[in-house]
Amino acid sequence: MIEVMRQAGASLRDALRYSGSSWNLYYHHDKSRIIIPPNPYVVRRVRELIVERPSYGTRRVVAAQLSREL
Repeated sequence: MIEVMRQAGASLRDALRYSGSSWNLYYHHDKSRIIIPPNPYVVRRVRELIVERPSYGTRRVVAAQLSREL
C-alpha cells in the first residue's frame, strides 16, 4: 500500500502517516539467528535440580544452583 501511494506521488513520510505504519515497521529486516544447542550436562543437571527442589523457580535453579556448581 505504501509503495502504491509513493508511485502516485506521495512522499514516504506522508505514505507512512496515511497508512498508519511507522518508520520502524517499514525498514524492519529480520536478522538471521544462530541457535546453539544447549550443553547436555547443564540440561541434565537442571532436570536433577528441579526434581530435588520442585519449589525452586527457573531463575533460582539457573542462577543460584548452577552458578555454584559450574
